[in-house]
Amino acid sequence: MKRTTCALLLAVCWATCVRAQAQPSPAEAKAFAAQYVAATNAKDIPRLLTLYHPKSAACITPDTKDYYDWALANSVRDSIPANYKFTVMAVNEGNRKAIESMARFPVNPTSEMHIDYQQGNDVGSVVLWLAQENGRWFADQPCVTEQSLKIFRDGAAARNEAQAHYK
Repeated sequence: MKRTTCALLLAVCWATCVRAQAQPSPAEAKAFAAQYVAATNAKDIPRLLTLYHPKSAACITPDTKDYYDWALANSVRDSIPANYKFTVMAVNEGNRKAIESMARFPVNPTSEMHIDYQQGNDVGSVVLWLAQENGRWFADQPCVTEQSLKIFRDGAAARNEAQAHYK
């Protein structure tokens, strides 16, 4: 009886520890969101990249630079107002599988952060996948696949035309 109780307590403690490590504390999440919003609003891509997990940042190579230059420029295009709201939740495995058809996560994300905002009639949302390493939280951004890189490059003319039209 005691052995079963002890095993059960250990299992509960282990599950609690795993769950605690899977998501940032409210203070850590608030600080991370504030850093992300500040970097975005400053349009400071080098600062934004310091929030990326080192393995995510390593996906930016001379061969993928054109894609990431475009993606990062678009990620800081719109400012996020001060009254943004953020939530942290478990990774949506359905969305993760859909993303992994186009890109791969360099590390296993343990949670998602959604930063939602509204400016006038416009609403916006940023989804970040988070991973912790050495006590620090990082954005675990997926790395583009060769197939997605080809699609991106093949669509350059249409994308440039659309951007010129909507400028």
